[in-house]
Amino acid sequence: MTTLALTPPAENGLVQVITIGACMAMAVIGMAVLAVRGFREWRNQGRPALLVLLAGSLVAYLTLPGLDLYAGFRFSPPTSFSPNVIRLFGLDEPLWTLTFCPLYIALPAYLAYTAFAQGWTLARLWRVLFLLTAVDLAIELPAVNLTRVYTYRGDQPLELLNVPLIWPMAYFIAPMYLGAIVHHLSSYLHGARWLLVVPLAGSGYLAFLPMIAWPGVIAVHDGSTHPVGRTLLGLAAIAVELAAFHLLALRLKPGVPGSPADVGNSAQHLRQGPLSAL
Repeated sequence: MTTLALTPPAENGLVQVITIGACMAMAVIGMAVLAVRGFREWRNQGRPALLVLLAGSLVAYLTLPGLDLYAGFRFSPPTSFSPNVIRLFGLDEPLWTLTFCPLYIALPAYLAYTAFAQGWTLARLWRVLFLLTAVDLAIELPAVNLTRVYTYRGDQPLELLNVPLIWPMAYFIAPMYLGAIVHHLSSYLHGARWLLVVPLAGSGYLAFLPMIAWPGVIAVHDGSTHPVGRTLLGLAAIAVELAAFHLLALRLKPGVPGSPADVGNSAQHLRQGPLSAL
């Protein structure tokens, strides 16, 4: 069970404190940009998809220790402005990770939603995935090796400078499945029904990560696996992730708009009042 457990600050290096503070500030700015865009879409197009995904991503903070468990995250000691807030699976979750939930959960989910709504090409969606993965690696490599605000524990396969290569793609493919589900259901979502997305998105990585990266979860937690077997599980994890993403992308119809909810029908329902569609 998730419990609130505000942990007093512990000793922490100055570099870590500065890094955590700077990352929180940048993440909050990114969240604000997404919120403004989501509000404009709701006002102008009657489509609250981004807003409800943002809300759901914040709820997903409550399940974020599930990601820590799957991937083997261990964080540096808490700071005065980023204490450990919740404890789940015997793992403490610092406050600063909350600010990254919109960027790592809501944003990729929204991009997948938009890809289906606007009829992106398969190549465009693949480029978005590779771009997000590259950005994640650019963040993680210094975070793990220089500032050490967190580390990866367990029998991690396929490491590049202490960052396992099995996770960066998975961090974005998992919420993209959420975005695809929301798009698939969007023609049924009018008015207050959009709020039903919030608890679904609140499952976060706890629900979607093992679905598309289960060989990696096995590799990290099976301490008896031989190094060769661990490497094979790492390769299998990447293969499963790529297959899962390709399977997801097969629903794309380039140049073809998405469901009626994506081309304005939801605006009519919203104008009738938030409870009219219940």
